[in-house]
Amino acid sequence: DGKGNRVLTATDFEFYRFNYNADGYIERSQDELQDFIDDSPGRIDVSFSGVLEEDQILSVDASFFDPDGIAATSLQWSMRKDATNGWVDINGATENYLFLTQDHVGATVRVGASYIDDLGNSTTVWSSPDASKAVTNINDDPIGEPQLTGETQIGASLYADTSSITDEDGLGAFNIQ
Repeated sequence: DGKGNRVLTATDFEFYRFNYNADGYIERSQDELQDFIDDSPGRIDVSFSGVLEEDQILSVDASFFDPDGIAATSLQWSMRKDATNGWVDINGATENYLFLTQDHVGATVRVGASYIDDLGNSTTVWSSPDASKAVTNINDDPIGEPQLTGETQIGASLYADTSSITDEDGLGAFNIQ
């Protein structure tokens, strides 16, 4: 490291002398060094790209590095509907992409990348969400049709049953003519 200290890795198996303090050196065994090595920081770079709009797909770009090696990696998408509530994991959203639905409209999203190194230590880093950019809505078409009920004869009443009509964005008032 330029100061006379040796950079230790998980593959070091002998006794090493390293600069402990200004008074001198202390020798450590492999078992003692293992505790020091376990704290070696790894690095995760994680971000996502895509259009923050309903029915669009966001994709993850994640890279992992740890001098102790990497045993397992995982991803978890989460969302926050407003600043007063915390982040909530999106159930089942653990892939390197997220298909945005009506449930995500109005929310800020982020993705967390985690790994466990070869020594059993875990690390998680979250992408930086752009708090000013929430998932926007698209206008979904209603599904279903009104059903006419009643007798189709002169002097009888016909009724329009709209109970089978749905819309992801919600239904307003009906104007039946």
